[in-house]
Amino acid sequence: MKEFLVIAAVALTTTFLPTQARTEPIAEYLMRRGATERRAHQVAKHIHAEAARHRIDPALVAAIVTVENPLLRPTARSRAGALGLMQVIPKYTKPYQRRCGRALTDDRTNLCIGIQIYQKNLEVRKTVVGALLGYNGCRSRTAKCGRYATIVLRHRAAVAQLITDTAGTG
Repeated sequence: MKEFLVIAAVALTTTFLPTQARTEPIAEYLMRRGATERRAHQVAKHIHAEAARHRIDPALVAAIVTVENPLLRPTARSRAGALGLMQVIPKYTKPYQRRCGRALTDDRTNLCIGIQIYQKNLEVRKTVVGALLGYNGCRSRTAKCGRYATIVLRHRAAVAQLITDTAGTG
């Protein structure tokens, strides 16, 4: 319950800020993780827009992106064949293509599909940790899979803190 309340508080905090103020802390965090300034700002705007569209915590989306693709390369491909910012595996995209598009190397499309895959996992598994495990392809919380959720949530907390700090000084 605490994890939900913190995520809801960050989502509410970001709702009433001007777009620049909402995306700046996300861009700052992405730059700290290795992205170029231009690319970080570009992706931060897309993260904010897609998070708002799907009613999801932008700090959580930024955290998933940070773990999956810290350099924000739109053409990044994993050994498993996952593509783009959120490292989406193409064979799982069909149910989301009508709403999001097909080009996984397009930032908005990749975020849209990745967020919906995460939300589907949340619907099935009922917790943020469970949804992250599902997003990462884990069937159960093994040591390796458990680390993924822990790392994403650590990044989410850091992004959320930057958002909160920015909101307090803005």
